[in-house]
Amino acid sequence: MSLRGLLGLLDPGASAGATDAGRFGDGIRRSLGQGGDVFHPGLRESCGEYGPYSVNHLNALTGVGARSSERGWFGFSRGRHRDKAVSHRPQHGYCPADQPDCLGHLLQHDLKGTRLGVVLYAGPMKVDLYFPPSPPDAASELARNAQSMGYDGFFSTETQYDPFLPLAFAADAAPGLELGTAIAVAFPRSPMVMAMTSWDLSRLSKGRFLLGLGTQIRAHITRRFSTEWGSPGPRLRDYILALRAIWDTWQNSTPLEHEGEFYKFSLMTPFFDPGPIPQPDIPVYIAGVGPYLSALAGEICDGFHVHPFHTVAYLDEIVLPNMTRGAETAGRSMEDVERTTTVFVMTGESDSDVEQAMDPVRQQISFYASTPSYKPVLEASGWDFGDELHSMSKRGRWAEMADVVPDQAVLDVGVAAPIGKLSQAIKDRYGDRVQRVGFYTAGSGVSIEPDALGQVIADLQS
Repeated sequence: MSLRGLLGLLDPGASAGATDAGRFGDGIRRSLGQGGDVFHPGLRESCGEYGPYSVNHLNALTGVGARSSERGWFGFSRGRHRDKAVSHRPQHGYCPADQPDCLGHLLQHDLKGTRLGVVLYAGPMKVDLYFPPSPPDAASELARNAQSMGYDGFFSTETQYDPFLPLAFAADAAPGLELGTAIAVAFPRSPMVMAMTSWDLSRLSKGRFLLGLGTQIRAHITRRFSTEWGSPGPRLRDYILALRAIWDTWQNSTPLEHEGEFYKFSLMTPFFDPGPIPQPDIPVYIAGVGPYLSALAGEICDGFHVHPFHTVAYLDEIVLPNMTRGAETAGRSMEDVERTTTVFVMTGESDSDVEQAMDPVRQQISFYASTPSYKPVLEASGWDFGDELHSMSKRGRWAEMADVVPDQAVLDVGVAAPIGKLSQAIKDRYGDRVQRVGFYTAGSGVSIEPDALGQVIADLQS
């Protein structure tokens, strides 16, 4: 089946004659707002660790032309801030010497990677497709086509739908893909429940399942899930140790004896014991922002999901040093922890396409930067506009917030490059800081041809 046919599952406009197109596409548009790519500010915290995906995002990352739209990520008209933020846009590629902050200068400098300092060794990367919020059975076709495109992994999120059910469909449809949650919220589920679901998915996928966990935030844990909140970092550590104790009991008939600060397990009878499976070593990844969870990943985890709202400075000053410290305390190394992230991609066939793609990323940055939870990213990056954005959000001035975010911040968070240079730009940005990436296009209207996207994937993997 073609990529255009695949998108018929999620967007009726992408393929004529898709029998369930309306059912899937309409559901996504209802959940995201008008036009299929609108993210209402009131949904900010409900998106969990990773925020929303749009139909246009899906179109871009699978190479199918996105529907044209004059509305941006928050539903505001695109370009209203551009005249102010890009007032020095060079004409015909010319960048005046007395305007070192003009967009053309910043963009050209960023594409070369020199602004970031010494570039680390950039080895092969794995490339993952992130399943957008949609009914679980839509995962079959999308995973099958992701495999044919050359993706390495298929990750689901926990937003409007259960994060595990899509992976059951994907496991059957695409036996060559790794499958994971990015992320599943840990605390509303008992470790015993999480252990059972993960055990079944590992068996079903023949060992291809990667369990990704996150803490969420207090408001959602207490008010949306009606679950206890407190000491989320230490609680997550105990949670992971409890999972592994349960799995050890099932695999090796070890008596279940986990006595942690938050979780205690001491009963497992044969009637409730699923028994051993061929691939019992389920990798555990976590997501987080800040020193503690970065260190925890280094200490006891197999991987770490870096939030898409990050910069190289944040990785180098917060995430990687603390992860190294955690690994060293446990006698491990950074090679034991796979780092993965989604990348805000600003791309297209021309420089003007790249500039256009900056708008929705700027809006998304203004949204994240207004949230106190992401203050460590702003501090490490040397940005002082977080308080202003937070105040504006409290007053409901969403339409004006993107004006506060400078071009340099957009280029520090996202990767901007024409499609032919995108893979090298990503490698120059990250070096060996991360080992696997996904594409986060943030609802831009720029389309990517399947062949060009396939080449980007292949170049990243080489």
